[in-house]
Amino acid sequence: MIVHPHFGTPQVAHTHTLDILVGSHRFSAIEVVGDNHGQEIIVGRNLLNKLVLLLDGPHNLTDVWDTRPVIRLPRP
Repeated sequence: MIVHPHFGTPQVAHTHTLDILVGSHRFSAIEVVGDNHGQEIIVGRNLLNKLVLLLDGPHNLTDVWDTRPVIRLPRP
């Protein structure tokens, strides 16, 4: 597979097909990018589009929801 990084030159990457468990959600036969030596993978929109996620870096929080939460933003 050719991977197109946000910055940089497209390059060939190894892909793997995995069953992935995220919270209580199980996804079968998800294609991911990885290498044969490391222990990390990159998941793509093929998985992320199936999840409702909270990624709050400043508070070091990650959460997966079964339903879309109501988010109220502060008024400017």
